[in-house]
Amino acid sequence: MHSQPMTRRRPYHVPVTVKHMNPSDLVDQAIGPHHFRVCVENVNDFVRATGDEADRWEDAAPPGFMATLLFVVASDLLRQLSDRSVIHGEQSFTWHRRIGMESEMDVTGRV
Repeated sequence: MHSQPMTRRRPYHVPVTVKHMNPSDLVDQAIGPHHFRVCVENVNDFVRATGDEADRWEDAAPPGFMATLLFVVASDLLRQLSDRSVIHGEQSFTWHRRIGMESEMDVTGRV
């Protein structure tokens, strides 16, 4: 029996590559939504990496944790720009409520 290497693929992920495009065509384009679960281990790693006090964040993630969610959608955007150099200019986040531990959320980025 031959075993196939295991690959993790998100069932909702559809790779998109657009060659020879003008990056300004991406302005106002939404990337996602992609599903994300806020797990205790990831929040603990973030808190430890930032030097924050762990006991402050037992029930919810710190607001800065939202920055890690950028990586949930960034690969889709960067894939579209694979033949270009990219400079990150600015970012903003919108919170509709605190980020509770084990929360399920959909993450959407907008260029």
